[in-house]
Amino acid sequence: MNGGSGARRRRYLWLGRGVFAGITLALIAYLSWIGLDRADKVASTEGAVLALLALGAPHLLPADSGRRRVRRTEDELRDPAPAVEASGEGGIAIGRDNYGSAETSVRREDRR
Repeated sequence: MNGGSGARRRRYLWLGRGVFAGITLALIAYLSWIGLDRADKVASTEGAVLALLALGAPHLLPADSGRRRVRRTEDELRDPAPAVEASGEGGIAIGRDNYGSAETSVRREDRR
């Protein structure tokens, strides 16, 4: 069921690397062709535009819905809600382990 996803992921990774290398080489060739003075101006303009896009991206892109895909083990799928028990009054249990206890006290002052 999950056999081809690793190969597909590697393929997309190498495809992305190839596209990045192609864009980088094309940019180097273009900037070399137009000369150093004009290339400096173009690169400065591109840098400013990319900086503005990076600053505005969190505000322009849709917010994360908060739902994330979590891969679960076979044990977690069989027992999705672990039994958690804290021993004694004020006990603290996280997951399946008992880590200790917590005490709270309220100081009361007598008022007359």
